[in-house]
Amino acid sequence: MAKNRKLPDRSVVLKGLRGREGLTQEDLAKKMKLSRSSISKIETGKKLISPEEAKKLAKALKTKPRMFDRD
Repeated sequence: MAKNRKLPDRSVVLKGLRGREGLTQEDLAKKMKLSRSSISKIETGKKLISPEEAKKLAKALKTKPRMFDRD
């Protein structure tokens, strides 16, 4: 019987994608026209992102917006 695998936390996914692109929080903040502290809050789950922010984040990290769905 297959074990249920827990999906990675969004913060882990976001940090991984940011790292893959070689971006610092500051770099990502500039691309999204947000403050570095906003990026930090998104990464730690203290700030929810809007669908529009999800699109910008996905574009900056070369992925799909659904990676940041709030389900």
